[in-house]
Amino acid sequence: MLLPPGTVLHKDLNTSFTNFEKLLLDLKENRFSGYLHLNFWGYEGILVLDNGKMIQGYSVAERLLLLGEKAILKILEKAREKDGTIDVHLLSNEVAIGLAAVLGATLFLEEENVIGGKLPRIFSEMEESGFTGYLDIDFSNKRGSATVYFLDGVPVEAVIMSNTGKLVSGEIVFQKITEISERITGSVKIYRNARVENIREDQLFIFPHTTSARLEFWNKVIELFRHEFTRVVKKFDFDQLFQNSRVEVGRQFPCFDSIDMAFVLKKEEGLQVRRIIPLHNFEEGLLLCLFLILEKIPTRKRKKINQHWMMEQLKRFIQEKDELLPEPETVLKKIFQGAE
Repeated sequence: MLLPPGTVLHKDLNTSFTNFEKLLLDLKENRFSGYLHLNFWGYEGILVLDNGKMIQGYSVAERLLLLGEKAILKILEKAREKDGTIDVHLLSNEVAIGLAAVLGATLFLEEENVIGGKLPRIFSEMEESGFTGYLDIDFSNKRGSATVYFLDGVPVEAVIMSNTGKLVSGEIVFQKITEISERITGSVKIYRNARVENIREDQLFIFPHTTSARLEFWNKVIELFRHEFTRVVKKFDFDQLFQNSRVEVGRQFPCFDSIDMAFVLKKEEGLQVRRIIPLHNFEEGLLLCLFLILEKIPTRKRKKINQHWMMEQLKRFIQEKDELLPEPETVLKKIFQGAE
């Protein structure tokens, strides 16, 4: 598969001297559409954005293919290593969405000796069937290769590479590929993605220097626990106990590591996120931290904590936000279970 070249914003940035997360956050802030291409010896990662939002990740190393959230986590981890390269390609929204839709597509059909009107007929079949995927075309006698991207039956991008390695893309290339096939034979491999699943980044990650209802929810949870814990235990340093607990939690969830400091907790400002954090790990780690703090309170005082009041406060908060947030019942149950 030939990747669409688009407009190259950065080429061969060395990971040894490039803060990948900062680069990504700058692109997000500028509502970038396109992809970041990460390369190491034996490794390739592709992170696709549309209007500044991550919509797909692709990671492959030693035949291990990852897509979606797992791929993005691997890309973020790999980008911290030395001696890799990063390319940044600006694309139109349509092409970025098309690229995201075909990453991970699997071989569906292979045809040899395609010539004359056969390739246009294949294109017509793709359009009529609402095909999502791509076609890889190799022209005979080393005369180059091409890739055509389809999204729901619409050809959204065409890329051709000459035998000298020059890449050209765009609508005119689609016509050029058809013209070349009239006089030169070639082989075609068709890759289909039968189930397109782009990610929702707001449901998977928490980003630094941004506010979200999700982060505000967890700040509310911490605020309520700090209030109740301090009320039932007069000499109670919630923040110090939280720091102690995160050391233990950091062994299971790296984003809680007290040295890496992916986030900090301040009494007045609440949670301050400093790096991109996987949402699931962040939430599970917070629940475990609060549970460990709760265990340190004597049982007779623990029973004085007003769970009903906390529940009502969280429900009221969720009603005001009118967004999909964790269920208060589930959150409190996970914290209090086993600590009775």
